[in-house]
Amino acid sequence: MTSQSQRTDRDLEKAQKRQPAKQPQEQGVVATLPADLAQVQRAVAQPASAQPSDLIALQRVVGNQAATRLIQSPRSPAETSHEQAHAVTAQPQAKAMVQRKEEDEEKGGFFSRVGGFFKGVGKGIASGARAVGRGARAAGGALVGGAKAAGRAVVGGAKAVGRGAKAVGGAIGRGARSAWGGIKAVGSAIGRGARALWGGVKAVGGAIGRGAKAAGKLVYTGEYNDLDANQYRVTPDQTVEAVRRQEDEEGNVTYWVVGIVERFEGNRPIVRPVNPPRSLGNWYPKVTHINGMNVKPESGIKSALKLQQAVQESMSSDGVAVAPEVLYTYSAHEGFGADVVECITGKLRLNDEATRSQERIMLDAIRSKRRTTVSAHSRGTIKTDNAVRNVHAKLKAEYMPTFLASSEVAREARTLAEEMRDELSEFGLSPAVYTQILKRELAAQRADKRASEEMDKYIQLIYAGNAVQFPSSKIKGQLVVGTKDPISMLFGKYFDFATPDNMTMNKVPGGHGFGSVYAGKVGELIASDLKQREEEE
Repeated sequence: MTSQSQRTDRDLEKAQKRQPAKQPQEQGVVATLPADLAQVQRAVAQPASAQPSDLIALQRVVGNQAATRLIQSPRSPAETSHEQAHAVTAQPQAKAMVQRKEEDEEKGGFFSRVGGFFKGVGKGIASGARAVGRGARAAGGALVGGAKAAGRAVVGGAKAVGRGAKAVGGAIGRGARSAWGGIKAVGSAIGRGARALWGGVKAVGGAIGRGAKAAGKLVYTGEYNDLDANQYRVTPDQTVEAVRRQEDEEGNVTYWVVGIVERFEGNRPIVRPVNPPRSLGNWYPKVTHINGMNVKPESGIKSALKLQQAVQESMSSDGVAVAPEVLYTYSAHEGFGADVVECITGKLRLNDEATRSQERIMLDAIRSKRRTTVSAHSRGTIKTDNAVRNVHAKLKAEYMPTFLASSEVAREARTLAEEMRDELSEFGLSPAVYTQILKRELAAQRADKRASEEMDKYIQLIYAGNAVQFPSSKIKGQLVVGTKDPISMLFGKYFDFATPDNMTMNKVPGGHGFGSVYAGKVGELIASDLKQREEEE
C-alpha cells in the first residue's frame, strides 16, 4: 500500500472518528435534507465547479473540515486522487446515511399517516357530532310528536275515566238507593230500640216513682189512693154522682151512675150505691176538671161544685138559664212527699191512670165530634199536658194511612221531586225514589196538622195555676195564672213574654187555690166557649 493511500485511509479514519461527535446534528440534517451520491462525487472531482447543493452534499458526507480542505487547499493529482479515493471509500457510509434518511422519511410518513389518521378521526368525530346533532334534532321532533300523542292519549284516557266515573256514579246512585233501604231498616231498628229504651226509662222512672211514693208515705201517709181516677158528675142542682165510663166493642161510650155522694167523713165521700146502675144514655161531658196536688177528695169535689156554679153564674149573666154538668176526675192525694214525686214523674211524661182518663175524655170528644172543655189545676196540668201529647200522637198515627193513600199528596211529592231533579242527581237519587220519601214526609205533616186541627176544634184546654214549663204546641189553650202563685212562678209559665204562641195568658189576683182564686175566671172562659158552641150549632 503506498504512502498516499495510507494517508487517505488515515484521513478517512479521522473523518469517521469525527463523525460520532457530530452524529446527532448530522442525523438531524440527514433526517431533514436529502443527500445524493452523484452530488458528492462531483464535489470531490471538481470542487471549483461544484454546485452549492453538491458542496452541501459533500459537507454532509465528510464533515465541515474535510469539505473545507477539499475545496480551499490546492491539491496535487495525487492528493486529488487520494480525496477521490476517500470519497469512494465514504460511499458505503453515504449509502448508509441515505438509507437512514429513507427510513426516517418512512417514519415521517408513518407519523404523517398517523397524523392523517387522527385528522381523519377528528373529521369523523366532527362529522359524527354533526350527525348526532341531526339525530338529536330528529329525536327532539320525535319527542315532541310523542308528547303530543301522549297528550292526546291522556285526554282520551281522561274522557274514558269521566265515562267510567259517570258509570261509577250511576252504580253509587243505585247503591245509595239500596243503602237508603238499609238506612230505613236501620232507622226502623233504631226507632224500635229507642222506643224500647224509652220504655225501659219509663219503667225505671215508674219504679223510682213507686219507690219515692213509698218513701213519701213514710213522711205523710196517704189514705185516698183507692179513689185515684174516680169520676164524679156535678149537676146544676149541686148533686154529686159517682159515675163509670163504659165503651162497647164498636167504640160507643156510655156513662153510668153507680152511686150518689151523700156526705163526707174524714174527707172521704160517702157514696150511696145505685142498683142497678143508671145509664146516662147519649150524655157526654161538655165540661171536665181535674185537681192538683195535696187535694183531699172532699176538697176536690167541692172545687168541682165551685166551678159548676161559676159557669152557671157566667152563663146566667149572658141570659142562659142552665149550665151543663161538670165531670170531675179525682187525682188522689197520697201524701205530700208522694204528690211531689208524682209531679216529678209527670214531668218525665210518665203516665198513670188519671192521665189515661184525661186521654179518653179528649179522644171521646174528637171521635164523637162533640166539643169538650178540659180544665186542669196545678199538678193536674202536668197530667193533662201528657195526655194532650199522647192524644195527638195517636190521632196522627190514625190519619197517616189516609194521607199516604191521597192522590193529592202523591202528586205534590212528584212535583217537588221533579223540581229537585238536579240536586238529587248529585247524590245518585232519582225523582222516583225521592218521591216516596217526600210522600211519607208530606203525609206526616198533614197528619200532624190534621190532629192539631181536630183537637183545637173539639177541645177547649184551660190550665189554671199552671205547673207546666213547656206546654204542648199541638193545641191552643188558655193559661190562668195568679199574680202571687208560687207554683206557676217556679214550675210553670208565668211571664207574658215567655208565653208560647199557641197559649193565651190570663192573669188573676191571688195565690194558688183553685176555688178561691181560679174558679171564677175559669168559669168565665168556659161559659164564653159554651155560648159560642150554641151559636155554631
